[in-house]
Amino acid sequence: MYDKPTSRVPTTVDALDQFFPGRQISLKPLDDRPEVSFTICKLSTPVTQSIVLLAKPDEPDAGDPKQVVIKIFDPRFLHARIPKIPSHRAHPWNFANEQAAAMARPQNLDLSYKELDDMKYSDNPDDLSGEELATHCLLWEEHFYRLVMESYDSELAAYDRLKEFQGSVIPRFIMAGKFIPPDERAIQPPALVLEYVPSVNLRDVSFDAITPAICAQLLSAVESFPLHGVIHCDLTLNNIHLSPPEQPVRGVVFDFGFAMIRSEDDEEEEWMMLGNSDVEWVRMLLGKDLRRYRASERDGRISTFN
Repeated sequence: MYDKPTSRVPTTVDALDQFFPGRQISLKPLDDRPEVSFTICKLSTPVTQSIVLLAKPDEPDAGDPKQVVIKIFDPRFLHARIPKIPSHRAHPWNFANEQAAAMARPQNLDLSYKELDDMKYSDNPDDLSGEELATHCLLWEEHFYRLVMESYDSELAAYDRLKEFQGSVIPRFIMAGKFIPPDERAIQPPALVLEYVPSVNLRDVSFDAITPAICAQLLSAVESFPLHGVIHCDLTLNNIHLSPPEQPVRGVVFDFGFAMIRSEDDEEEEWMMLGNSDVEWVRMLLGKDLRRYRASERDGRISTFN
């Protein structure tokens, strides 16, 4: 079950092998509606936190959009499986580990994140074998599962709380469901279907297109998010877009997978202070330092659907 550091790890190439243009995929809505099928147009690369697809509904109803964005929160393709430090161990996906983690999940529900971390780092896998090694692999798979579920829960909650911004400064939410995998899996990864907004990200947009009106709109929205119980926390050049790409008239914020969702325990002063940090960060990104931020992030380029 445990693979050495040289073993093949799921990457963007692996995702491209499964999510290629023309392939049909199916989602099961969370309500009682039947499965909905889509045809893939393009996979956004590189794949890091979730699978992001441009797709078209196979049987759209009247008034349905011709193209949508589908986000699949699948731990199989999570970039965190690849260690940032080359000497550290990789944790490739395999069905046996996923199945073992899924079977043990009911018993591990009360296991805190700290307890999980302590347990998965407590042993050197080179010193393990048999059941101990299987448990070690199971704990890491549980860790990856929790990472994507936390991201999914944050994004779903953010779209629910920011309903009044949908269709203007954030995409419209269309549906939530479960992805029906084409091969044998122990889970059905959660998925979101969102409005496709033709746009260009802040890294690639012309400087002249960033008008005072667009800046004011974006800053006003990001300032309002905390009042609705959401702090984005990942407002990078890749997650702030301008639309339409040819002649932008509005800003659009994408990707709430790392968002903080306010709970009853969050104190007002601290919450608003965290929210103001997002506002000041966007103010800097939209200001005179944009060229410097573009240069510093040039190696993290994200593709677009356009």
